[in-house]
Amino acid sequence: LDKTIFSAIGNGCLPLSSSLDVRDMVEERFYFPEGNAKVLAQKLERLLSLSQDEKFRLANVLRERIGKAHSLEVLGKRVAEEVV
Repeated sequence: LDKTIFSAIGNGCLPLSSSLDVRDMVEERFYFPEGNAKVLAQKLERLLSLSQDEKFRLANVLRERIGKAHSLEVLGKRVAEEVV
């Protein structure tokens, strides 16, 4: 499931997730504790209120961050290191 979220980020979507793996890769504003509907609603409201320019800027920052950590090239190197 986390790779699906990372793929969405790579395609310019802003995430809002309770995944601990995602939490470690993104700013706190994109994470909510699992089962906490109140925090989810608050964070969703904040994300929806961002300007288009701010959404675009954040999407680019996250895309770059995720790309550096989860690109096929990086994952291929990790697999190769494990095999050797």
